[in-house]
Amino acid sequence: MSLPALIAAALLAAAPAAAAVSRTGTEAAGEARLSGQVGSDLAVPKVQFQVPAIGGPSLTPSLQPALLAPKVAPTVLSAAAPQAVSLPILPAPVPGLAAPTAPGIAPPAAAPASGAAPKTEAPESLTQTGRVTFDQAAPFSLGRWLDNLLKRGDEVPPWPGRAGDKVRVAGRAYTLGARLGEGSSSVVYRAEGGPYGYAVKLIHPEFRDIPYYAAEAEALALLERTGIPHARLIARSADGLVVVKAVVPGDTGAALLSRGPLQRHSRDNLAELAARLLAIGYTGDLAPGNLVWNHWESAWTLIDGGGFRMAPPRETLSQLLDSAFFKDAGTAGADPAEFLAAVRGRLGPGSTAWGQVFSDAAGAPGLKAAFAALAAADRAAAAAPDLEFAPGRADAKLDDAWISAKEARKRLGFDPEQVQDRRDMHSDDPGKLNTQVRELRLPDGSQLVSKRSGAAVIRNELFLRRVVRRWFGRYFDAPRSVGYPVDGGEALMVMERSPGGRSYVDTRLSLPQRVALALLVHTFGIGDVNEGNVLYEDGGRVSLIDFEQALSEHKPVVSRLPDEGIAAEMPWLSRRKLNRAEDYFTAAARWRALLARPETQAELRAMLRASGFPEAEVPRLLALFQANAARLEWIIQTDAEFVNGFARRNSG
Repeated sequence: MSLPALIAAALLAAAPAAAAVSRTGTEAAGEARLSGQVGSDLAVPKVQFQVPAIGGPSLTPSLQPALLAPKVAPTVLSAAAPQAVSLPILPAPVPGLAAPTAPGIAPPAAAPASGAAPKTEAPESLTQTGRVTFDQAAPFSLGRWLDNLLKRGDEVPPWPGRAGDKVRVAGRAYTLGARLGEGSSSVVYRAEGGPYGYAVKLIHPEFRDIPYYAAEAEALALLERTGIPHARLIARSADGLVVVKAVVPGDTGAALLSRGPLQRHSRDNLAELAARLLAIGYTGDLAPGNLVWNHWESAWTLIDGGGFRMAPPRETLSQLLDSAFFKDAGTAGADPAEFLAAVRGRLGPGSTAWGQVFSDAAGAPGLKAAFAALAAADRAAAAAPDLEFAPGRADAKLDDAWISAKEARKRLGFDPEQVQDRRDMHSDDPGKLNTQVRELRLPDGSQLVSKRSGAAVIRNELFLRRVVRRWFGRYFDAPRSVGYPVDGGEALMVMERSPGGRSYVDTRLSLPQRVALALLVHTFGIGDVNEGNVLYEDGGRVSLIDFEQALSEHKPVVSRLPDEGIAAEMPWLSRRKLNRAEDYFTAAARWRALLARPETQAELRAMLRASGFPEAEVPRLLALFQANAARLEWIIQTDAEFVNGFARRNSG
């Protein structure tokens, strides 16, 4: 007999059965009985999850879509796992233009169903000669063999358990502490571990064959791939009746409602959770007691995955609007029409997703009143501004081009670095540590400004000035400039000096200007738009300066510090009067349609190259602009909700 066989014979009698669940069940009369070893052959029944293939905002409808009921084609349901998406999904491609892939939109790798072997795209198999030869030649590992032999199975105390009991799941032991909750089908205990502890859920054995209960672990695993806030799955027993989850810090909705009205921010984020579920065609158990408000992440979090399933939109909306969140307006302070408007704003009023919500839910008996109130609010509102995307002033000499140092000296008629009458600007600005800005005073009495920084910064500056001048010239100006490389990997830009001054109280932009600025900032990923970067001249002209931080990915932000200084860096919104997100949506749809045209893409490509960007970077940047534009409505909706918090306070 071989050594492994001898060791096996000696240890098999003492070793517990691997991958087994030892538990005590309960008969109907209360008599305890040993239910025996539950192995992998009694695993949880497989539950097939499906998600509809939901498209993004359509570019083909009217350029001024009706807010309430867009026309959409029926959606074809396809079998797939829910996706982690940067919502809303990219618009449908325009003929002749391939839609780029936005970061975060690709579906996750398919996870195998419980009990199924994982799939692989590798062409090799055990029938291949090389693979078989390798496996046969691989050295025997006694340690690995013993580890597999001695692996302990799951150990579960008698139902319903009690404090102090030991639970072993997936090779890890937990000691049950205080009860966190209980019901007719399950009991939840706290256990030590992780940042906030673990919740150990014991499901009654009689519910093993009911998918709603036995498939919670599978549902939590799917939720992990959606980006929807939820209690993270830590471990599960082989039979699915013990689920260990991370404890979510915060209070349940039921607990918060018992103390009085919800705060505005937590009410706004009910729409965030609903929109994320509606965008992938799923719902969950959305009762106030099953949602925890995570203050640190500003998110409503699902703590029970059992109800996560594919469902029509009316189920998600009905669960929330029929709950204590909305039923007692005096307690919750929530307005159903305002909630629907916030959901619509996130999905986009012209999107396929909102079209599906409207067609499925607007006629539902319990939802008609809310949709009617939304329609009434739309009729009462003033028309949204319709922007004109047209060019502004240009200059042949200062044309925002990336040129050589020799060409720059020729155009300017002097060497900027040799000007003697100059003074440093922004020397006390900590954000300018790697940038040198100087005022150049020329012999003829005129003034220019030079900026020396990294080449990437100067390229950003040149490109964004071109964009402002090409499509936003009706609303803004930008100091005309040229840039060129200098030593040390740096570059120098010479530009006009703007005579304007900043606003110290609130944005002074008109509504069309605010809308235009929001589209510009979020499409091209511009950061640090502080009050000093928007300059107002006596003649009414508004100049935008300082595009150093640009060309980054912009996504909706639902968790911000409640600091008005942050709102001050969002001059596309007012901090003194309420902002209506719908005022931005008509222009956003028109701008996205314009941006997607092949001729616009060709212009952007040429502008990037003329601003000094290498050809290799251009495709990525064009895709970035499209992805940012696809999220405009969702981003602006969350922006408005944040700044409106200060507008309510400042307006008294």
